[in-house]
Amino acid sequence: MIKKRTLFKLRINISDLDQHLATADPCTGLYDAELITDEKNLVMKIFYPGKEYLGSKIQRWAHNREDKLLSYFEVTEVIEPSYLTAIDFMDYSYKGMTVGSFVESNHFTIKLTGVRRKFSGITDETTEFYLNKQGFSLVEMNYRYPLRMPWTTEPFKWEPTNEVTDYVKFDKIEFKPEHNFFNSNNESESEISIQKEPKIIVKHEDLSEVDIKRHVSLLCSLFSFYAHENIDYVTSKIQTKEDYFYEARDTEENSNDGHGLFRWDFSQNPLNLIVNVNAPHLLANLEFVQNIITRYNYALQLDGESKFMILYNILEQIRNQYILDGKIDLDKNGQPSKPKKVIQEYKFNKSK
Repeated sequence: MIKKRTLFKLRINISDLDQHLATADPCTGLYDAELITDEKNLVMKIFYPGKEYLGSKIQRWAHNREDKLLSYFEVTEVIEPSYLTAIDFMDYSYKGMTVGSFVESNHFTIKLTGVRRKFSGITDETTEFYLNKQGFSLVEMNYRYPLRMPWTTEPFKWEPTNEVTDYVKFDKIEFKPEHNFFNSNNESESEISIQKEPKIIVKHEDLSEVDIKRHVSLLCSLFSFYAHENIDYVTSKIQTKEDYFYEARDTEENSNDGHGLFRWDFSQNPLNLIVNVNAPHLLANLEFVQNIITRYNYALQLDGESKFMILYNILEQIRNQYILDGKIDLDKNGQPSKPKKVIQEYKFNKSK
């Protein structure tokens, strides 16, 4: 389904685009486009009349405004496939642009960092979230593999066993971590290579796409807290009551051992952490929880005063949040807490 060609009409809403190459023909503003996906790249190809030099104009316009480019792109009509009803670039940016020569070019390509597609008429797909490399070891720890090779008269069977056999309840969803196994070779080769990628399968009762994503985002944050690495999903396939959503996006890709500081806690399994949290409370404060976990994991990479300041600020953040929510009624001197005096004392900028 997803592998079919994705063709659509694209409107570029940049009013001053022609000013960036005044000698070219004026831009029409509406173009044919195609979305091309493979295992590593997500590319949008935009076709245009050669004399417009659209690619060169876009390059010059975006030189100092790279992060805003896709917000000016609007998909006005989906041509193919027929069951694709919407394409959304959301808040994603791009990571590269290729423009051909002035004489020969009638298209240019943009490498996207993410895109979301909405399909109608599909009702029997499984809701799945594929994780980045950091999530691999957390899923792998639940697998066992047969070590005994069969006798020559026996057929060979390689059957991995996932010891997580039941779905885990997590507020309004149920989920199960498992691997997706696939043959990464050409089928005509004499030897095959089986690869595996971590994913989370989700079961739910008529939840919206937004609600499902919030649940899984919290799961990823708890996995990140356990492993002290940024664990996130790279692909989401969400089946709701009426529509099917497919989102692909770039995330940080590293490798780790999966346990962080909790190597000997939670029976060496993050699921024992997840089943013991107050999921409804964390979901109600999702952005706050994600911010705290990001800061905590970053602090562990530092030493000395820098580490201390971030960890102390985390305690300060939690104190302030509880005062604002009315969970703490008295200050340290026994006086009534004053929510209006609660302030953010530090700004956190990871790049600095």
